[in-house]
This record gives sequence, C-alpha cells and structure tokens, in this order.
Amino acid sequence: QVLGYAFVPFVETRAVLWTNGVPQSLTFPAGYTLTGEPGHQFLNDSGRVVLAMLPEAGPQYAYRTVYWDDPASPHIVPVAPNTCGAAGGIAQELPWGLNNAGHVLIGSYVCGNLWRWDGLDEFDFHNLVSLTPMGPGLCANIYTLRANHSHLSDIDHVAVEFGSLDPGCPTYTNASGILVGSSFTPVMPAPNGGGAFDINSHDQLLVDVLTSTKYWDGSATVDF
Repeated sequence: QVLGYAFVPFVETRAVLWTNGVPQSLTFPAGYTLTGEPGHQFLNDSGRVVLAMLPEAGPQYAYRTVYWDDPASPHIVPVAPNTCGAAGGIAQELPWGLNNAGHVLIGSYVCGNLWRWDGLDEFDFHNLVSLTPMGPGLCANIYTLRANHSHLSDIDHVAVEFGSLDPGCPTYTNASGILVGSSFTPVMPAPNGGGAFDINSHDQLLVDVLTSTKYWDGSATVDF
C-alpha cells in the first residue's frame, strides 16, 4: 500500500491510499482539511493511515490528529490530557509517529510535549522539559521538543530530538536519542547533535547531522 496526495490545482488536495495500484481517496472529517505540514503522514502494515488536519474555520494552527482504518471512515483522535492550547484555546496536536500496533505518537509545538495514544483510551505522557539529557556538550537542564520529527518504534520507543532553551548554550545545541518511558538516552554529542529520522525495534536510528546522515547501531554512530 502507498499513501500519497493527489492535487487538483486551485480546487483541492486529496489524500489517497493505493492498494495494489488501485487508488481510493480518504474521506475527511466534516469541516477539516489537510494541514500541508510535511512529515506528519503515516501508514502502517495493517493499513492504518494517520494524518495531520486543520479545521477549515480555524483558528490557525489548531492541528488535530485523524486516523483511518477504512478510507471512508475517518476518526479524530481524542484530545490528549493536559494539552496546552493553541489560538482560541483549541488543542494543537500533530501526529509524530505511528507503529504497527496502531499506537500514535502525538506532539505539540506549543507545549513541547509528547503523548503516546494506544488507539483506545490510554495516553502515555512525556514531559520533555522535565527530562535531563546528559552527554558531551549538553549545557543546561532546559530542553524542549524541536521541529525535527520524532518517531515511534513497534516496541513504543521514541526517537526524539531536544533543543536547549538556554540562551547561553552554543548555537544548535540539541540532543538526539531514544526515549523509553521517562528515560532518555542521547546517542549524539552536542552541539549539532542532529535530528532523528527514524527508529526500528532494535533501537537503531537514522540521524540527520547538518549535511550528512549517520546510522546509530545501538552503540556507536557510523557515517554513510
């Protein structure tokens, strides 16, 4: 199966799921449209689709996470508990990952926090600011979620990038690593710690470091 977009210029953008080459447009929830935010579109092995969407009536950046197990039947993920508000008090929640258990990773630029939704009624909360990334070059215990996208493995481990909120830190001071529950393990030295591209179920990572891509094999980083 392939997830993609089909554009009708100046009319609409459709989300399309191709199964064995046969396309089927996804039905959007009433009053919602695609955000256009890259990197927040997911498809797992069971055919579950997760997209970031916006209410057509606003407010701006009031992102919501929507999933489909059938292209004709959209479902809006419930609002995570303890979510800070965006404009107009509407929760800002973007999908940041999806795994083959159907679990969805949800993050907020406003809050700098992550939640893992189990597909039913449970949210696991990750307060990133409260964590203490440790490693060479990490100059302060004040970190938050960066714009680089996080990823969720099939065993619910998260590849994540923190950025320092301390103005005294060197430029681009960040920490990329693996989040397991409330325990964060950085895999790259900082500053220029890179952004996590993806994670597999062996806690191996692809990491973007400025103009290069590195591979974390579980104990060391390797240049491509």
